[in-house]
Amino acid sequence: MQDPADDGTDRSPLRALDVLAAQEVTVAPGLRHLELYTMRGLLTLLWHGDPTAEHVVLAMGGAMGGLLGPADGLYHDLGTALAERGIGTIRVGYRRPDDLSTCVHDLAAVADLAGRSGARRFVTVGHSFGGAVAVQTGALLGTHCAGVVTLATQSAGCERAEHLAETPLLLVHGDRDELLPLQASEMVRLLAGHGELVVLPDTGHLLREAGVELRQRLLVWIPARLDEPTGPGTHGDPTGRRGDAAPGVNAAPRHADTLATVFHLAQRDEWIDAVAVGGPYTPSAFADDGFVHCSTTLQVERTANTWFAGRDDLVLVELDPTMLGDTLVFEPGSLGEAELFPHVYAPIPLAAVRDAAPLRRDRAGHVRLLR
Repeated sequence: MQDPADDGTDRSPLRALDVLAAQEVTVAPGLRHLELYTMRGLLTLLWHGDPTAEHVVLAMGGAMGGLLGPADGLYHDLGTALAERGIGTIRVGYRRPDDLSTCVHDLAAVADLAGRSGARRFVTVGHSFGGAVAVQTGALLGTHCAGVVTLATQSAGCERAEHLAETPLLLVHGDRDELLPLQASEMVRLLAGHGELVVLPDTGHLLREAGVELRQRLLVWIPARLDEPTGPGTHGDPTGRRGDAAPGVNAAPRHADTLATVFHLAQRDEWIDAVAVGGPYTPSAFADDGFVHCSTTLQVERTANTWFAGRDDLVLVELDPTMLGDTLVFEPGSLGEAELFPHVYAPIPLAAVRDAAPLRRDRAGHVRLLR
């Protein structure tokens, strides 16, 4: 392992780890095990393939860490198969699992380390919590990121998906995920403004039921993305030390521009009062919460049936996100769910309202009015 400079001029992600000691062994031909000791924990790497490969996959686990990946050792199998094609794979064991900022730093440092050996293009792959790490790392790498793959991802922590710009994005989710709903991947795609969503039927959170299909798909998708023509500056150093633009500063759309519609469920009396005076609309809960609770198109029906079951005094308000500007923020719900919800940190101007109508229910009392 090449040591970063010690003269104080190196402020790279690898240098910022403050590595106290490092060791490595060759576990098998084409597979190295590296351990980097830091004051904030042990960073463990399993590195498949030629360490000087220009194309490298960064694979990361969920909130509890791990190196095997989902689907019964997916990452090991990918690393072995991709090495035969000249593509390196680094399986990353976080220093502090479930600490998002630390985990993203880990991946940036690993990309830095690979870059010092010759890596120029990366694909990030993350499962569950690791999906957020993969998205944020992909955004940081900028044009050096050839693609991002999320597997049964959470949406919390994926707000930077908007900064992926035109980076290819593949989202894979099982329709029987018992931990994170399919809507989490749908939300990430909305935040990014693009992406291919693959829904695996009869498949749970660990994706075991679709292991064969998943391997086949990724062994086609990943090399294809790495082989695609690159834009200006892509072949520079991935840490930006050679004068490239810093990773993650590419121009990107704001959250409001990636969504067609946001919905709010208003109490009828409060809504009528706001309209009567020409707005703005301020729900009574705003005084305590500091924001207006909203839902996306994919969330509104579930919100109405879960949190407002049986209520017949509600108005479904359709909002134009582009009229809300920076007051529109995506955050975990009030109960700390992994799924992100739109919150508006200001009273709603009536100019942002596209439509408003009484919330209708069917004979069973369920809301089924998605626009």
